[in-house]
Amino acid sequence: RAQVKNRKGENNPHSRAKAIITKLDINGDRKLNKEEFVNGCKNDEFIAKLLASD
Repeated sequence: RAQVKNRKGENNPHSRAKAIITKLDINGDRKLNKEEFVNGCKNDEFIAKLLASD
């Protein structure tokens, strides 16, 4: 995997985590429950790639 050296903007880990939670948070409580997390992992190609083993 390529390492990201630019940690600004969309590459900022905090911003990226916040965007992922916002996208997966179906009930809008700003938290991910197990069901939201699992469904998000199954339905989001980017997240699935992040979690897949090489």
